[in-house]
Amino acid sequence: MRKWRTGERVNADRNVLERIERVAANWRRIFKLPVDNAIPIDTEIGKLVSEAYPERIAQQQEKQSIRYKLANGRMVRLPDHDPLMREPWLSVAHLDAGWGEGKIFLAAPLKEADLMHRAKEIEAVVWDSQRGMITTSLQKRIGNTILSSKPLLEIKSEARIKILCEVVREEGLKILNWSEAEYEWQARVLNARLWRPDEDWPDVSDQQLLASTETWLAPYLEKVSETN
Repeated sequence: MRKWRTGERVNADRNVLERIERVAANWRRIFKLPVDNAIPIDTEIGKLVSEAYPERIAQQQEKQSIRYKLANGRMVRLPDHDPLMREPWLSVAHLDAGWGEGKIFLAAPLKEADLMHRAKEIEAVVWDSQRGMITTSLQKRIGNTILSSKPLLEIKSEARIKILCEVVREEGLKILNWSEAEYEWQARVLNARLWRPDEDWPDVSDQQLLASTETWLAPYLEKVSETN
């Protein structure tokens, strides 16, 4: 665009450039700005694109990788051997709209420092199934993209109870390590419910217990530590 303004030959559609220039000229008049034909700074372009499309801020998944994760959670990739693969952060201006892993067609590098004004600080509480414990961290995020993370030593009771109830629902009652006595009690109550329908016996089936963990299980989790 800037080369075209100065009369240089460019490999682009002249009609498109003229249309862009009309829009740009209108904005220059509104903000009383002169024409700027200096060589653009890539990261400044990236910053501008990130303001227009914050959901397309992309974080590189591994060093020198062509795979990036957008702030909206979608995975996208650069073409093979694209020079932008040396950039840990990108602002994506144009990508495909297909399903699965998307393709980046147009992007600019972005400084992490230019993202901090968009970051939100949250406490992330997750279940580590490998170690059988809860982990928590203070994260700075833009959507699904993590800018920084540091571990927290304390977990709020409400958050601990919520994640433990979710774990029980996902992994089943077996995670509670019930003894034979608990299973026998469950069977007796279910039989009483079946045999004596006129009486108010509770539904203690696995399905109902898993659907109502916050009601019956949560009170017993008040003093359970994340490593118990």
